[in-house]
Amino acid sequence: MRQQDRGRWQSTGNRSYTNGREDFGSNSRKSGGWNESSRQPQPRRLLGKGSKDLMRPDDRIKKEVHDALTWNRDVDTSEIEVEVKEGEVSLTGSVSDQRMKRLAEELVEDISDVRDVSNHLRVRKKRRGGFSSPSDF
Repeated sequence: MRQQDRGRWQSTGNRSYTNGREDFGSNSRKSGGWNESSRQPQPRRLLGKGSKDLMRPDDRIKKEVHDALTWNRDVDTSEIEVEVKEGEVSLTGSVSDQRMKRLAEELVEDISDVRDVSNHLRVRKKRRGGFSSPSDF
C-alpha cells in the first residue's frame, strides 16, 4: 500500500479493510440477517410487528389496558371501567379533570392491537370542599 492510500477504506467483497486491517463489523447488514463477524442472526427492525390478521384476544388487551392505566401515577383508575370487543376499547366512568381523561385515552391508544378507543369518561364537577360523586351527573 502506498503512503497516500493509508487511512482510506478499501472494500473487497463482503470484507472491509481500514489501514490494512480487516474490519468485519462495519460492512455487515444493518437491517437484519447475518453478521459477518459472528455468524449470528441479527434482530430485524420490524420486531413487535405482527401480521394484520393476527390479534391478541380481547381479555389480554383488557389486562394490558388495566396495567397501563394503573401503573401511570397521573391516572386515578378507581372509577374507570374498561370494555374490549374485537380490539375496540371503550372507557366509561369518571375522572377528576380533563387532562386525566385525555391521558387515559392516549395510554390506551399506544397499546398494540387496539384498533380504536371510545372515550366516554366524564369529568367530575367540582364542589366547594372537593369533587362531586359520579351520581351527581
